[in-house]
Amino acid sequence: MSADSLIFGALKSVGVVQRDGFTMPAFDPETGRPTGSVGVHEVAAELIEWLDLCRAHGTTDCAECAPKDTDDGS
Repeated sequence: MSADSLIFGALKSVGVVQRDGFTMPAFDPETGRPTGSVGVHEVAAELIEWLDLCRAHGTTDCAECAPKDTDDGS
């Protein structure tokens, strides 16, 4: 299971998220005005990035943390 799926599952289990297509309101950090919405999976991906969970737990599910192919053919 990917790290973002685990975070999504945690948000769902505590009632923050009600369904897979759930969105959360987004606000301008300077004015506090609504700017639209963001999907919960995007929120989970941001949390992973902030917490550096991919590298910390050795998962390779995200492209940024996946091992890079360094095979030069030799």
